[in-house]
Amino acid sequence: MQPLLHYPDLLPPPGWTWQRQGSHMALLPPADAPPATILLSPLLARHERLPAPERLIEMALALEEEIRFAVTDRGPFHPVEADTGLRGVYLEVGGYVRPASTPERRIYVVYVDQVCYYGINYLAPAGSFAVHQAAFWAAARSVRPVPAAALVPPQPPAASCPVGHYED
Repeated sequence: MQPLLHYPDLLPPPGWTWQRQGSHMALLPPADAPPATILLSPLLARHERLPAPERLIEMALALEEEIRFAVTDRGPFHPVEADTGLRGVYLEVGGYVRPASTPERRIYVVYVDQVCYYGINYLAPAGSFAVHQAAFWAAARSVRPVPAAALVPPQPPAASCPVGHYED
């Protein structure tokens, strides 16, 4: 059974389209606009043993660096608040996809509440980064909190054998 994934609920920029990218959902601008991607990570249920949002961003960035993204510059973490009151942090970085590609800029945002972490990223070529940056922030700030009841997983099917009982 495939896991049931939930994504941050936000208002996409006008004319942008949804596309699945692995376990993420991407928002892409119209075909005639400069390229960019707003990437939504699956919601991550809050747990006392999960690290702070800054550390989650650091971990995600370290994994990307290990796989294919070379960071050439990075700014400090900044606080951010959604229009709905969700609070979190963001980090802006520059780099390129290895071995050699066009330089890009990225923004990593993680909001957190009592229920989950909400990850939203912006990726664009450095030369056109500013074109869609306002649209990204409008979408990122429109994120709505998820009611805890919406994340209750479906009940697994009843076992054919009671626990501890095996048939021959």
